[in-house]
Amino acid sequence: MTVSQKNLTVDEQLESLLADRKIILFRYDAYLRQQIYKKLTALQKKLLNRLASADIENINKKESVQLLKNIKELINESYQNVSEFSQSELNELFPLEVDAVHSIYNESVKFDLFNQVPAYKLQSIKNAGIISGSPLEDWWSKQANDLNFKFTNIIRQGILDGKPTSELISEVKELLVASRRWSETLVRTAVMKVHDQAQQALRDENLDILKGEQQISTLDLRTSEICRVRDGKAWDLDKKPIGEHDLPYQRPPLHPNCRSTLRLLTKSWRELGIDVDEIPESTRASMDGQIKEGLNYEDWLKNKSPEEQDKVLGKGKADLWRNGVITFRDMLDQSGRPLTLKELMELNGSDKSNNLFSKYLPKELSKVIEIGKSISNKYADVLDKAIADGKPHEGVMEIMRREGVELGGDVKVSGIKKSAVSELISSVQRYPNSWIEAHNLSGKVVVKEITKKGGIPSYNPALKIISTHKNWTLERRISTHIHEFGHRLQEIMPELDKYFVDFWKKRTAGKPELDLREYGYANVGKFKDGGFPEPYYGRDYGNVLNPKPMEMLTMTFESLLGGSKERFESLRTKDPELFHLGITLLTRYKL
Repeated sequence: MTVSQKNLTVDEQLESLLADRKIILFRYDAYLRQQIYKKLTALQKKLLNRLASADIENINKKESVQLLKNIKELINESYQNVSEFSQSELNELFPLEVDAVHSIYNESVKFDLFNQVPAYKLQSIKNAGIISGSPLEDWWSKQANDLNFKFTNIIRQGILDGKPTSELISEVKELLVASRRWSETLVRTAVMKVHDQAQQALRDENLDILKGEQQISTLDLRTSEICRVRDGKAWDLDKKPIGEHDLPYQRPPLHPNCRSTLRLLTKSWRELGIDVDEIPESTRASMDGQIKEGLNYEDWLKNKSPEEQDKVLGKGKADLWRNGVITFRDMLDQSGRPLTLKELMELNGSDKSNNLFSKYLPKELSKVIEIGKSISNKYADVLDKAIADGKPHEGVMEIMRREGVELGGDVKVSGIKKSAVSELISSVQRYPNSWIEAHNLSGKVVVKEITKKGGIPSYNPALKIISTHKNWTLERRISTHIHEFGHRLQEIMPELDKYFVDFWKKRTAGKPELDLREYGYANVGKFKDGGFPEPYYGRDYGNVLNPKPMEMLTMTFESLLGGSKERFESLRTKDPELFHLGITLLTRYKL
């Protein structure tokens, strides 16, 4: 993120970098709009197919009631999926954006003046999608309700007027086009709200060096009137106007598709108590605490080098703009250059923000589970394909990769049989690389083959030995490797295991202890029935005062990564909460 340094004041540098950041966010919202467009297009296909098969011309009252009920369920289900997907994306964007704006402000003043927002404070901001006082999910719910209402009216009025199905389908198509258009507006507005919240979070962490905030609105000449009159106006930290205006303080977005920003105003060097003689000359003269007029971004862009223009706006469009073929506003449309969260993270130059977000998961177990549910919905097509191919673990691993989790790290393992060592390593590499590194730092494990009939593989924590049964099928051995290495993870990552222990305690509170042998297991041991996919999940190696549910983590990860379609489906269908907990931890938990 660099711009030309020639003759730049801090204000000019800051406003230019913030404008550059907006262009990057336009690229991200292009990606988000694309994904939601696909989901709503799929909804349209289902709705039109349902309408076409309803035989509207001959439908009776009972059938029409059932039709509208089915339509409502389809719409609500689709918009719930859209809501969860978009909220998950924006929640992940938020820490990235905080990191980006923090870097922008410090780059502008040329040293680390602004403090970073601590991770625990990022986690305290519950929702990164509050727009005009309402959560993003409420806006999606409103859109679903509006669509239901208008769709119902079209069908009912069509039946009364005796309209043919083809005419109703045309009216519904027009309705759905308008609905998708509004969804794009909502996405654009929500992404810019995340940017605003990032600025607000940085402000709250650096109040001691700030004097107020100033609105920046004009990217081009078609800025809305409500934002144009506020452009360049400033307010102090008590939200009182600075200068000769009486406009009330208000945070963007101020209207749908709003792109305005409240940038932070620093105190002067003298007000900060800093000896200006100790400040680099290039910085000293450019930060005097005075409030400047807003920078015209198009004029500033013209002063950039062609290479910088290409980097910000894309070479193709930048060439057309330089040659006068398209307008500056046309160039601001970044729909053709979508940017995913992973690409955005790479553009930031670090995965620092993602790591912060991943490491500090919510304390409430229900919220951790909710993250997994959102991720599962987001990648439902990936899971469905993997299941259809009979390889559900590959779907989970693909989700992990798409969420920025590295796989395939080296594993410290030794043993007499090289084939057994190689097999254990390739199996364990399905776990996140950061987890494997934690194992490596704690030493190696030894893999030992057993051949005795009836022998059961296990993990011996005292000797650090993982045993494997030579005569079992490869699929069964791999699944067991995942399970037994899970016990190794419990040993070196007790804070990871705590999520499963807490889940077990919550589910089994007040339940009696039962004997595994009475449920068909050869194992001598007790368990508690917490409604898990099978009794062995609930096995307790401790006692009433000090329970040790050591199979929750191992059975969950074995089901997700072991390769058995039956185990995977059993976990997903019989205990979706535990399924989602496992998905959250595999994609989000980092040391």
